[in-house]
Amino acid sequence: MITHAGFATDALTFSRAYPAQCNGVFPMTHVSNNASRRIGIDIGGTFTDLFVIEGNGESRIYKSPTTPHDPSVGLLNGLAKAADSFDESLEEFLGGVSTIVHGTTIATNAVLTRQGAKTGFVTTHGFRDLLNMRRGIRERQNDSKYAPPVPLVPRDLVATVRERVDVSGNEVVELHEEDVRAAARHFREQRVEAVAVSYLWSFLNSAHERRTAEILRAELPGVFVTVSSDVVPQIRAYERHSTTVLNAFVGPKLRNYLASIERKLTDRGFGGTLLIVQSNGGVMSPEVASDSAVNALMSGPAAAPGAALQYARRHGSEDVIAVDMGGTSFDVALVRGGESLLTSDSEIGGYRVALPMLDIHTVGAGGGSLVWVDSGGILRVGPQSATANPGPACYGRGGENPTTTDADLLMGYLNPDMFGDGAFTLDVDAARTAVEEKVAKPLGLSVTEAVEGIYRVVNATMAEAVSAVSVKRGVDPREFTMVVAGGAGPIHAVPIAQDRVGELYREMRNEAVETLRSENVADGDIDLAFSADVRYIGQFTEIEVPVAFDGDLTRESLKQLVIDFEQKHEALNGYAMPGQDTELINVRLTALGRTAKPALADHASAGTDPSAALKGVREAVFSGSAVRTDVYDGLALRRDNRILGPAIIEQPTTTVVLLEGYAMTVDSQGNYVIEPANRPA
Repeated sequence: MITHAGFATDALTFSRAYPAQCNGVFPMTHVSNNASRRIGIDIGGTFTDLFVIEGNGESRIYKSPTTPHDPSVGLLNGLAKAADSFDESLEEFLGGVSTIVHGTTIATNAVLTRQGAKTGFVTTHGFRDLLNMRRGIRERQNDSKYAPPVPLVPRDLVATVRERVDVSGNEVVELHEEDVRAAARHFREQRVEAVAVSYLWSFLNSAHERRTAEILRAELPGVFVTVSSDVVPQIRAYERHSTTVLNAFVGPKLRNYLASIERKLTDRGFGGTLLIVQSNGGVMSPEVASDSAVNALMSGPAAAPGAALQYARRHGSEDVIAVDMGGTSFDVALVRGGESLLTSDSEIGGYRVALPMLDIHTVGAGGGSLVWVDSGGILRVGPQSATANPGPACYGRGGENPTTTDADLLMGYLNPDMFGDGAFTLDVDAARTAVEEKVAKPLGLSVTEAVEGIYRVVNATMAEAVSAVSVKRGVDPREFTMVVAGGAGPIHAVPIAQDRVGELYREMRNEAVETLRSENVADGDIDLAFSADVRYIGQFTEIEVPVAFDGDLTRESLKQLVIDFEQKHEALNGYAMPGQDTELINVRLTALGRTAKPALADHASAGTDPSAALKGVREAVFSGSAVRTDVYDGLALRRDNRILGPAIIEQPTTTVVLLEGYAMTVDSQGNYVIEPANRPA
């Protein structure tokens, strides 16, 4: 297990799906290879974290409280703190930055809280209710009380237009432009802020969608307009409708935020490249992100698996469980054989997304997760969060409900005088009062028993999340390296077949290569991976299968594609049907442009003795008893220092709790490696 408080990505990923009979264009990003100082940024629900790496490989981590009313304020506060540590003005500091990689939860939170733009939807006449009927099935068939999420577009804001394209992409009914203008008048009266357009079979012929967008933009100046043939040009109307609507719903909010942050950074001397993390783990420019906001729905945690793999590789592991415990959520992702798992069948807040996203499992178990007792007298943690304001009770901002952080403080794991990089002190009395009134008394427990119960429940919730991505998929987590990130993480760390296909692949390959070349990526640094979505005819879901393509698609390669599909089908579903007709749904290309990786500096060994970093002793609760526990200054620890638990290691940005029976060793880059104490050092 490796703990690290910051994640950043430096991989540029081109990920694109094409239907088997259509063309499309996907804009790419700009990456600078002239790296000097680089910054990775993660704006979470409670804290904004910055990971600064110098050209010589030295790195530093900074933390600043998130400002929900305007996240850019907290970001600039964090940058100012970083600049001050370098004895530079903010302008001088940013002038030396070549690249900023920004992971953001703006889009995700807009969907989860349903606080996106007021959105209208335009679709083919006769199919008005297809979007809000969803798939017409109960997603949770065993939950009699389950109801689908509230539609992002109410029925009165769904407009239909007379038009039709057939299954071959031929126009059957011309576009009635008067219907589009009538829809625009209605949207204007309703003060709609964004409009999504998705017609039947538009991925085969996008002319109607594009003309519709032209009319809407002329009739509704300033309104965000997006069309499905730009966002997700592939078969399956409901998934395409839903993804396009999500893009419209979050687009204005993300666009405004990115415009604001770009302007503020430029005004303060930043002249480098700003990149936004995509849901598939790659990066994109703010311009692309503003138009394709749906690609940022998992921007916050998406960089974690790739970053975790880099750290694990230094310890000889290609199999990684990456966990990130922040203030609001606990995110888990599996990396197997050096490859992160992607899915094209995911959802956010119950809304379907048909774009490639990292397969990340999220539960509401963060440092700010509220602790409560349900009507049956059962202790619960989350999913509701205290967020950054008012925050946990111990923040002293008026919060009266206990959280995971309050429990960690009362367990003795947190230093009340050094929290969040010294941003503020913690109120122990307020935490004790909240736990006593809301947990201990209702359950008839002492405060010590209550906080230890909270700690166990949180750990159990996180263990179940890890099990969901490992054990439940037939993977033994004991064979994986767990890489732990997030300010609160280390505290809890221990416990397809048509001739047209070849042409499409060539078009996609040429587009990807030329685009990456324009971004200064050398040919030798470009990796292409072709794949296809295949299914048996009549099946509801398809399976993505790698395709051997070297400029042409031969009969033998198609035969091999079917063989590979059937083998994967049997591995996933327990059976295959040899001889059964198959069909190709989508062809895909992922083009990876490798960028220069900054070398992280190795430090000289200082021996195993950690006594020079010992800063004091305080009582902390372990296994039900208060124990006088050594407290170490993490910044004073050096390479090869070894600490036996129980112990507490404090840094400005996080606290590591080392349980009895475990040992922690500092590796060559200052990361903490925790293993059972009986394992040879």
